[in-house]
Amino acid sequence: MIIFASITVIQVIITQWTQDVFKVSRTGLNPSQWLFSFAVGLSIFPIDALIKFIPDKLFCDLSRKKKHDPDEGQGWNSKEENKENAENGLKERSSGENHPLNSANDQ
Repeated sequence: MIIFASITVIQVIITQWTQDVFKVSRTGLNPSQWLFSFAVGLSIFPIDALIKFIPDKLFCDLSRKKKHDPDEGQGWNSKEENKENAENGLKERSSGENHPLNSANDQ
């Protein structure tokens, strides 16, 4: 809530008193303009409430990840591949192979 309030206060300051820096109206916004901008900002609440009633299955899945299968491990790899990748990564880190500073010193 503190972040929301801070953003609101900063936007009011920018709109009303920084005409030369941000090239906003010299007089700032009048009350009807503030009301309009406030109403446009609040319009997301009823729109969001309506969107929440639409079932997800009516829309296509745009993600590129395949569905998570607990028997498959995480992501695209099997449990064995994940374990092997993790072990190889630990070996490389502990031995210092493929480290950018080591390859620079070898030249």
